[in-house]
Amino acid sequence: MDKRESLPGIALILSLFIITIVSSIGVMMSNQTQQKVKFHIYENFFSQAYLDLLSLEVIGKEYLKPEQNRLQIALASSSESIENSLSFETENGRVFGNFYDKNNCFNVNSLVSKINNSQDRVSRINSQLLKNLGMSLEIPEYDMDIIVSSLIDWIDTNSTPQDTLGAEDINYTAKKNPYLPTNQLIVDLPEIRNINGMNDEIYKQLKPYLCVHPSRELNININALSPKYPHLIIAITENQLDFYSAQNVLLSKPYGGYKSTKEFFDMPEFDGLALSGSIRESLSTQSNYYEIDVEITNGSNTYDLISKIEITSTGPKVYMRKIGKYLCCLLYTSDAAAEGLGV
Repeated sequence: MDKRESLPGIALILSLFIITIVSSIGVMMSNQTQQKVKFHIYENFFSQAYLDLLSLEVIGKEYLKPEQNRLQIALASSSESIENSLSFETENGRVFGNFYDKNNCFNVNSLVSKINNSQDRVSRINSQLLKNLGMSLEIPEYDMDIIVSSLIDWIDTNSTPQDTLGAEDINYTAKKNPYLPTNQLIVDLPEIRNINGMNDEIYKQLKPYLCVHPSRELNININALSPKYPHLIIAITENQLDFYSAQNVLLSKPYGGYKSTKEFFDMPEFDGLALSGSIRESLSTQSNYYEIDVEITNGSNTYDLISKIEITSTGPKVYMRKIGKYLCCLLYTSDAAAEGLGV
């Protein structure tokens, strides 16, 4: 066969080969374009969601200014029958926000205070209160001793264990996946899962009762405590009160809340109990920490964002934002508050 007769066949095969390559490249470019479009849509939605959060923060800070509104949030936080939420439609979806009083828990950062803003001082009263809480939840006393000592060492600024049960650098660097204690205020509650003595079961038991504030003070608002979680009341009575008596104290809360801690301790359940005056001082009827949980939807996309707000002498200020489970922006802690940080 003449070579010239085979050329059309070769040309056809070559043409098909080139078409296949070009088609493959086209498909790849099309997929990449689709991915870029999806990314930009997602990115735009995230940007809009974040702006919606900032808008809700402005509304929230205004709402938190009147004391009566703050009381309403405390009562809503302690009862499933009271709602304290707001929602609105946007051009592309819906924004839903819920307010929570966050003085309904034990502030872990209160375990260590500062003397003259420099020297660490362990709060023995708050340490004992946390141990009482653990024991009221039937966590073994020895386990709570380890956890409390380790928490103190995690927060304080020195590298010396508090006692034989504490844990510092040497304990954590010897682990299979080593790390160091932060030696500063705890920023986000899940951080305590890293401390010596903590495990998933104990963390799950303690979690509903614990929180971390950007301060070293302990202020538990009795009006924000839920009857579902009465163990803080049991701990405050040094475990002299049983579960049902503590629950009844919270269920018997007057309409509009307790006006004072004296009214609270005048409840018959406390008759005959020897209560520490120092532990009593950790209770109040006022709150200064709040949280706005925001859910933003746009079609099939959903964003969960959290804004944490402190009531300061100059008004409400945002001190932290979270996107989903992840910390986005820690704006300030009490150790930096003197510098006027916060928005």
